[in-house]
Amino acid sequence: MAKPPRFEKFVTKLTSTNSLPVLPLTHGTTAFGLRDIVNEGELKVNMCDTLQRDLIFTFYGRPSYRPKDAEKSFYQNVGAPVFLILSPDLIAKSDLAHPFDSGADKLGLYKPHFGEKAKLSDFSFNPSQNSLKALIEKFYGDNKAYMSNLPKNDAGLSGDEFEAKAYHASLMDGRREGAGDERASSIEITLYENVTIRRKHVKLAVIPDVLADSGETIDKLNAIGFPIETYSFRPGLSWSDYMALIYDLVENWYKIERLL
Repeated sequence: MAKPPRFEKFVTKLTSTNSLPVLPLTHGTTAFGLRDIVNEGELKVNMCDTLQRDLIFTFYGRPSYRPKDAEKSFYQNVGAPVFLILSPDLIAKSDLAHPFDSGADKLGLYKPHFGEKAKLSDFSFNPSQNSLKALIEKFYGDNKAYMSNLPKNDAGLSGDEFEAKAYHASLMDGRREGAGDERASSIEITLYENVTIRRKHVKLAVIPDVLADSGETIDKLNAIGFPIETYSFRPGLSWSDYMALIYDLVENWYKIERLL
């Protein structure tokens, strides 16, 4: 029987005070992608080349997803960002998580702190609601600090907890200019089953205003009945240009739900 990764052993030992609410999961797609998801009635797993598994990518709490061309300007609303905020109950459909975006980071930010021996699997863990809350408490203190990407200066780590130390060092290093975006510190949770699009699973949708005006997609979303928040679509902006607006919408909803 294979030994669990070192980071998983570290996470398993953490204890939570249970004072933190568990955060939802977020899944990013485009307006075009949302139309397909709504028409099919579910989020479907897809093969990931990096992890070599069929899965759905989500992030814990943060709407961190960006496509490869996130800095490229686009003029058609077909490519506008959409985020689905998913029930934390879906964490039970995961057996693989990383404390960072496995696709975007590829351990590049970790090598200065861990060396050439670092492997992606060293930092994987099997998530649960309690372990995720404990991880946030250990490295951030609370959900608000995690959402704001403000880690603790001192996480109180033991001498040979090398993976945890590398993770904390990268969190601190990520605060300097030019260190990359927040995906390097956003907890990635992969789901191994399709997720049906219904009120039980989707708690909020953030969509461009042009998608909310009319059409089959908005009609189906309204029929399902979960809350919808909109932002103003402006031709010529990039995906990254919308991220601050989307974060504000998501965080405001979290505050209403008393998650922050």
